[in-house]
Amino acid sequence: MPVRKSILLVFCLYCFNHNAYTQYKFDKAILINNENGLPTNATGAIRKGDNGFIWIATGEGLCRFDGQYVKVYQAGSDVRHSLFETFINAILPVKNFV
Repeated sequence: MPVRKSILLVFCLYCFNHNAYTQYKFDKAILINNENGLPTNATGAIRKGDNGFIWIATGEGLCRFDGQYVKVYQAGSDVRHSLFETFINAILPVKNFV
């Protein structure tokens, strides 16, 4: 009987120890604000795309964060490559059409 209890104890300790390390640790958080690329600190929706980019809706355009740099998309005179409106409320998923 003591052998079964020790095996059960070792098994339980292994399970508890194993589950403690399953969560992802954020070692270095990145603060994204208007000092490092955002057009404004007032943000709306934030969404992670399928390709890994973080998309941030702001009142002054749509921002794409790749982990280091922020690229801002705004309304402009180039109808083909710019947004229709600068104020962005929501970010919806996009399916790749072929």
